Amino acid sequence: RYDVLFDDGYSKVVRSSKMTKIAGTSEK
Repeated sequence: RYDVLFDDGYSKVVRSSKMTKIAGTSEK
């Protein structure tokens, strides 16, 4: 479903943002 794909993508983005905040710019 589109909703599921959107939710999954959004979750990944949110998680990525949180991880980036916690790890700072270490991954970049």
